[in-house]
Amino acid sequence: MKEPTLNNTQGNYFLFDGEMIEADVNIPFSEFRYVAPWVMILDKGRPESSIPPSDRAHAVAQVVDGNITKIIVTKGGTDYVDPHVIICGTPPNYSNLNDGKPENAWQWRCNNLREDVNGSFKRCGHVDSSSSPYPPETCPGEEVGTFRTDTNWNTSFDNWNDNHSKIANHPNCPADSNHRTNQFLSPICSGKKANFVLVNDHYRAGKSGTYEDWLPFETNCTATVKRGQISEIKITNSNGGKYLAPEIIIQGMDRVRNLFPFLMKLEFLPVFSIMIGNLKV
Repeated sequence: MKEPTLNNTQGNYFLFDGEMIEADVNIPFSEFRYVAPWVMILDKGRPESSIPPSDRAHAVAQVVDGNITKIIVTKGGTDYVDPHVIICGTPPNYSNLNDGKPENAWQWRCNNLREDVNGSFKRCGHVDSSSSPYPPETCPGEEVGTFRTDTNWNTSFDNWNDNHSKIANHPNCPADSNHRTNQFLSPICSGKKANFVLVNDHYRAGKSGTYEDWLPFETNCTATVKRGQISEIKITNSNGGKYLAPEIIIQGMDRVRNLFPFLMKLEFLPVFSIMIGNLKV
């Protein structure tokens, strides 16, 4: 499944808000982009903004029948301390994702548990796009400027809440999230980037369901670090599935030798077949 482009006018489909929409062949597009899992490798030991692109680790996912069966590290990176791996449904530049418009940014929700005024623990719920495509380093909590014990707490909270979802702040944070309903004991949230989950993955959200609906099919991973480099990424659960990925079909054995240099340039590992006449091998 790929985006329609100037060279692709064969009625393919693309993804939008969790739905497959038939391409309008009359609208030109600039380049090919394929739907495939994106292996995001974060480092809990340092800010993402401090990692130069040349020092970042990279890995690709092998997808078979919708299941991620293997993660292959293609670049170990430099100076990793405590890696955290997230599998996204698409690359961060698929379609109009992360094009600078707030509505197209990846939205990260803080799932850190916080104590409310009744002594119960609930998910924070703050949604942040300020560091997109990466999650924020920390959750801002409620930046009220005071605490619940102060007499002006309610007024300060209401003023903060009125400004919270403005474009300059956090426009994608929903008004009904827990942290905007004046219920937590403290305005300070201890959530870090590993507490954030991607809630608008391009086809695992929107009309196809919520993050929780897709959670049973999520692939979870752990990474091994040796001397600051990612040496291995292991899949820790066996129920991950329903991922989209392209299949490459090669006509004729004489083209196989040209395949592997091409694969090394991709950001995913596609399933590929070799056709000899009408026989798939």
